[in-house]
Amino acid sequence: MKATVALIACLVSLVTGCESIDRQSNNAVEIESKSVIKDTSIAKGQSEYSNKGAGNQDVSRDVATPCLTNIQSFYKWYLGVQDTVNYFANSIVFQSDSTGESANRFYIVDRLKKSNYLNFLQKSGFFSKYFLERMNASLEYKMRHIEKIKQHDGEPEGFESDLILFTQDLDPNTDNFRYKFRNNRVEVDNGENVILFYLSKDCSIDSTVFNGRSERI
Repeated sequence: MKATVALIACLVSLVTGCESIDRQSNNAVEIESKSVIKDTSIAKGQSEYSNKGAGNQDVSRDVATPCLTNIQSFYKWYLGVQDTVNYFANSIVFQSDSTGESANRFYIVDRLKKSNYLNFLQKSGFFSKYFLERMNASLEYKMRHIEKIKQHDGEPEGFESDLILFTQDLDPNTDNFRYKFRNNRVEVDNGENVILFYLSKDCSIDSTVFNGRSERI
């Protein structure tokens, strides 16, 4: 009789222990499941964040944002100083007889005005040393060419449009501009043209390239 009671007690204890183990196991599965769901949610959130934050960019938002901000700031500054920019750029090459009455009327160059133009760009802080050196070389080439051909009518060759943004009419409304960051460049679509800004590590402008007409036209 005592043996039977002991056996029953043992069985009850065993069943209770199994139920406890099952409950612990179920809790572990539930906790693990919640953990997986949470991790999946985080991963999904990060993916959406990267896509939304970067748009069409192929780098992280932390990397892209400073360079995009710098180019947006450049546009705001550049459009605000157009009168000064035009004054410096237009004074580099000018006609020897502004009245047009002289038979010897032709374009001449002013290298001091070229230096003033480059100094103005440098002081803005938006351009790298490399950009300024390339711009200087480009201006020298254009100026020597004009001196050589003794151009006397029309727009001076190489100075027909803006020296940085390659257009004659700059749109002052930047609200509809589209910006894309890829590797070391920012692509700016202003609705008419696409300009590529190649950047140095500190996001200053190394060079600008005309990249064709906007697909939105």
